[in-house]
Amino acid sequence: MKLVAAIATVLVFGGICAPASVVAARAPQIEDSPISTVVATAKTLSRKERQIWRKAFKFAEHQQWKRADRAARKGRNKLLRKTYRWYRMSQPRTNASFGKISAFIAANPNWPHQRDLTRRAEETMTVTTPRAEILAWFNKYPPLTTDGGIMLGMSLIDSGERVEGVAVLRNTWVEGDLGHRQSRSFYKRYRKHLRGVDHRDRLDRLLWDRRYSQARRMMSLVPKNDQILAQARMRLRLFRGGVDWAIRRVPENLRRDPGLLYERVRWRLRKKRLDGAVDILSNPPKNLVRPEIWWRERSRAVRPLLAQGRAKEAYRIVRNHGLNAGREFAEAEWLAGWIALRFLNHPADAQRHFERMGDAVRYPISRARAAYWAGRAAEAGNDENGAQIWYAKAASHDATYYGQLGADRGGSVIKPMSMPEPAPDTASIKRFKKSELARAAVLLNVLGRDKLVRSFIRRLARTSKNANDKLLVGRLARALDRNDLGVAVARHAYRVGIALPSLGYPVIGMPNGVPERGLLLALARQESNMDPLAKSRAGALGLMQLMPRTARDVSRSLRIRYSRARLTRDPSYNIKLGRAYLRRLLDRFDGSYVLAIASYNAGPNAVKRWIKKSGDPRSAKFDTIDWVEMIPYPETRNYVQRVLENLQVYRQRLGETRLVRSLEADLAR
Repeated sequence: MKLVAAIATVLVFGGICAPASVVAARAPQIEDSPISTVVATAKTLSRKERQIWRKAFKFAEHQQWKRADRAARKGRNKLLRKTYRWYRMSQPRTNASFGKISAFIAANPNWPHQRDLTRRAEETMTVTTPRAEILAWFNKYPPLTTDGGIMLGMSLIDSGERVEGVAVLRNTWVEGDLGHRQSRSFYKRYRKHLRGVDHRDRLDRLLWDRRYSQARRMMSLVPKNDQILAQARMRLRLFRGGVDWAIRRVPENLRRDPGLLYERVRWRLRKKRLDGAVDILSNPPKNLVRPEIWWRERSRAVRPLLAQGRAKEAYRIVRNHGLNAGREFAEAEWLAGWIALRFLNHPADAQRHFERMGDAVRYPISRARAAYWAGRAAEAGNDENGAQIWYAKAASHDATYYGQLGADRGGSVIKPMSMPEPAPDTASIKRFKKSELARAAVLLNVLGRDKLVRSFIRRLARTSKNANDKLLVGRLARALDRNDLGVAVARHAYRVGIALPSLGYPVIGMPNGVPERGLLLALARQESNMDPLAKSRAGALGLMQLMPRTARDVSRSLRIRYSRARLTRDPSYNIKLGRAYLRRLLDRFDGSYVLAIASYNAGPNAVKRWIKKSGDPRSAKFDTIDWVEMIPYPETRNYVQRVLENLQVYRQRLGETRLVRSLEADLAR
């Protein structure tokens, strides 16, 4: 109780106290009628039922199915029975039949983990499953697994569609990930349908996907020259000795193999042999096979080239990216445009790249980025009217970094995320009160199944029909004390043009002073989605995502006792240490927000290296916008931009008296 009380004094969401949980279940915070109606579902569970279902789901989580099933049979709550059945069906080695799983999917298309359910359905097909049912299923759901590909291929052959069936089996062999026994069985049964080209294609695909154990098992099925090529690719990838010898062994006609050239580029870049990598990147094969994988190494080479003043080479490498769509295409077009504009002074070329990027992206962050830089290109080309149009387009995405910079550049004043949230209408409230997924999330929250609660809330957000529905989902998350999920719902909503500021930018208790409250909030939102219990894969903990070693060092400097447990159990303790660490970084870098934020993410030593290579953004001769884009770590580039855009929104949320149009000023600190 003391712990809950301590947290309650720290976490305040929009004026409503929301104590964070430190035990299995998080404490619901009831807000309004539709939310309270759904949250009241928890009252239907007796103490005995709670104990039963806690045991059932705990055993299930550890794959102790006999004990889990035995416990679940004692439960009486119909919705939890259904939820348990759903969970059981979605797990490997399910005891459900194809008929039961397919019926569940058909009746519950909005339930979470549809892809897992589909995989389980494929795995439970047997030779006794009617071929008509199998074909009808795959007509609606293309196969996701090797088992599914086999069943579809054989069903087509058995139904007289031999050509189509053989094509499916060949594709399954090439694209499927088969274990040792499964691959032997597949080859033994279907070898008569497989050709030499299928074996070579499978080996090539496995090497691209770094499935080396499977690749080694393929060696005996391909010609000697293909074996030598594969061995060279693996030796390069795994940094084994003798790579020059391995490459020399490759026959001349295979030395331009896209996979081999890619591995050589990657090897050279990791060995700091930039010039050697550039030689290959400047003359790549016509068919890259996997241009999206090639792009990783292209982008890795570009910024070192720019730092060395080799912009023409960098532009040539980026321009010939070979991509047609997707995230990598958008990034490649942006990078080509940026180099053309800022390093080569070719605004017309830059404009074309930025416009191609803008045509290819959907989400606000990317659309604002494309529009802002199109504006800069137009401005550099003396098209002032065009520049203003582009800046206005960028500024329409006012919660984004480049949207805010577009407003600054275009001379407009914006108040990011200041619009009122939607008011749920009768239809939305009615749908929400009837929602099985919402009530299941409440019950799972009572049972302390945090990961499953996340699955249900996120599924609700993705399947919600409109702004009103998404608002109710976010409010439910907040009522369940899942502030992180409320932020996640708001992030998803903003990507489709719906602003939910109170959910997406919760205001929690932060001390006044230096660093400013808005910066602390912006950082915490990006670090943990405002989850006091957050734990990253790297080991960072709590609201401010402190590494234990850093927290220990800071606590020593503050002369307070270090406690790893308190980093997640006591938000005020976590905030105190995180604030002190951020202040230390600000002092170290003379108050520079950009350098301090980058250091919080990547470490101060990395930032010092970047200053040495790319220059100091605090110098008057530098455009800090360009310096941020020169950061070699993609994660840190994104992090700096997201924290700074959050800061502008939080200043608005906090009622900051200064003009919110201050992002350029923050970059110039």
